[in-house]
Amino acid sequence: MALLALSNLPIEDFLPRQNPEDEIQNALARLGALHLRELDDVVPTLRFQRVEDAVVETLAAPRSARFVLALAPVIVWNIDHLSLHQVNERLSRIGLGRRLGWLIQVLEAGLSLAALPKPSEWWRRKNRAELVLAAFLAQPGAVQPPEDCPETPRDHLDFQLRSMKSLEIEWQNSDVLAKRWGIATELGATDFARALVEAASNG
Repeated sequence: MALLALSNLPIEDFLPRQNPEDEIQNALARLGALHLRELDDVVPTLRFQRVEDAVVETLAAPRSARFVLALAPVIVWNIDHLSLHQVNERLSRIGLGRRLGWLIQVLEAGLSLAALPKPSEWWRRKNRAELVLAAFLAQPGAVQPPEDCPETPRDHLDFQLRSMKSLEIEWQNSDVLAKRWGIATELGATDFARALVEAASNG
């Protein structure tokens, strides 16, 4: 601690390099994705201290489908402490604003499918999230889908895709919401609903 104070450097500069996948898993687990296991051997850093950082990192570089799905409980649990405008601004700056628009719409659909016990804290936050997400998309300047439904994908969320053929197959398997936003992904509303219910049952 004395060295940190003297050097004015973050603690991560003194640690061995950690697996970014382990760091984001722990951050998502701490932020509400209680169905993910928090790894004991990963030293907490300031990198994902804010919920916006974890959401942006997960959408900008989706390392696995389970991390993207973990955004359902993370957003719901932190709905009153999450700046969607900031997330939108940061993703739009790197040309990935559509990913947030898709996420919000598919999450809205998933929330209506998620059977959470009521009254419970998760149930209350789910209702609050429905209101906040709808209000965000209705605001002027919010990210909007293309006017015409794209015939081919303009983006995808699967970092394991290795060929145009596999991208084409994933696009064919994408649901209506994904195609509306031009994003090839097999993730849908039922998957997000399941992730939310799993997190709530662990909390």
